[in-house]
Amino acid sequence: DIKRTQPRGPTKAQITELLRKFSAHVESAAAEPGLFWVSAKGMRRLYGRPQAWCEALHQALTAQGWQSTVVAGFGHFPTQVVARAARRTIVFADPAQEREAAARVPLSRCGLGVDELEALTQLGLKRLGDLLRLPAEGLHQRFGQRLYRLHRLTTGALQDPLQPQAERLAVRDWIFHEFPES
Repeated sequence: DIKRTQPRGPTKAQITELLRKFSAHVESAAAEPGLFWVSAKGMRRLYGRPQAWCEALHQALTAQGWQSTVVAGFGHFPTQVVARAARRTIVFADPAQEREAAARVPLSRCGLGVDELEALTQLGLKRLGDLLRLPAEGLHQRFGQRLYRLHRLTTGALQDPLQPQAERLAVRDWIFHEFPES
């Protein structure tokens, strides 16, 4: 989760370029400006512990004037809601730890609509974990597809894999080779 601490400047493309220094696999959230997912696969050789990679990423963003929360985890939605609620670097050791942290996030930080949030609050639900205690099918019948999907994403029943945008490289030179005639 990235927010600007200085006057406007870099664009989404510039942030993506910075993040690509840490991984070739970068995905930006279409519906939420400032939210990016970055794959840490293969970074252990360069940084050792995942915490070191996250801290280097956070420092690079801070050096460019961005306020960021870096969360290393296993699922799109759980890491997203934790990043919305936290203001520090967090590294989850396993998916269960990630789900436990996501369950503690207030529903108001989960990107719900006003009507959805009000209906859930009237039922006495305050945190994502309260919502997860309800049966998924019941949520689907009473509230529709959106909350049903949210429930499934948080529990891991529905996976939302990383969908990085391919880096576009400018072609600088064309090299043509003629094969020798034999």
